[in-house]
Amino acid sequence: FVLLISTFFSYGAYHSINAQFKFEENIVNRISQDIQFFGIGNNAEYIKFIGVEPYTSTNENIIKKHPIMEILIPRIINNDWMWSGVLMQRNPFSKKLKLYTNHVTLNDGWEKSRNDVYSIGLVGETIVVRFN
Repeated sequence: FVLLISTFFSYGAYHSINAQFKFEENIVNRISQDIQFFGIGNNAEYIKFIGVEPYTSTNENIIKKHPIMEILIPRIINNDWMWSGVLMQRNPFSKKLKLYTNHVTLNDGWEKSRNDVYSIGLVGETIVVRFN
């Protein structure tokens, strides 16, 4: 019985992590497209993430039912993990960008685009993505 529950839990965790990773790849693709479309920081070398991307809607429901899953499902697009930089570099439109680890002050007019998930803009020579 314990083995069966463990198997179901592992199976569910695998699919949750996989769904979150695909969602994160889609977010990175959108960010890269916005950078190209709006011409944000054509000369920029750095990108700064403020906040963390949301969970997929499926994972939000799973976390409500099983709070332990919040620990098991990583959200990697943030400035604390190098993996967000790796995801950006895997995309051909944003591969030159490096993570900016210093503090940035958001001033009026920094925001160039906004959607339900994030706002994107430019502060100096750094592209800034702030998750809503």
